[in-house]
Amino acid sequence: MRYEVGVCIATGWIVWFHGPFRCGSWSDEKIVQYGLNQILDWDELYIADGGYKSKGMVLNPDDAVSQEINDYMQICRTRHETINTLFKHFAIIGN
Repeated sequence: MRYEVGVCIATGWIVWFHGPFRCGSWSDEKIVQYGLNQILDWDELYIADGGYKSKGMVLNPDDAVSQEINDYMQICRTRHETINTLFKHFAIIGN
């Protein structure tokens, strides 16, 4: 199963959890179109990895922004990956 998890860039708290979705039939792009993109205001953005190519709402490694912003986005993505690792380590989602 797959889940969409959002983490606040200011606090590191989990602020969004959406799912479950079946693997294979739900891509990252499809999940975000039916989840996070539906609840954000038109002027809000989120930081994601290269798998998210949403129209105008996402900042990912392919976007041409300053080195300072790219470095900060990498910190945010790393924090999120740490949370994903903890989910797996403690079997939080499966149980």
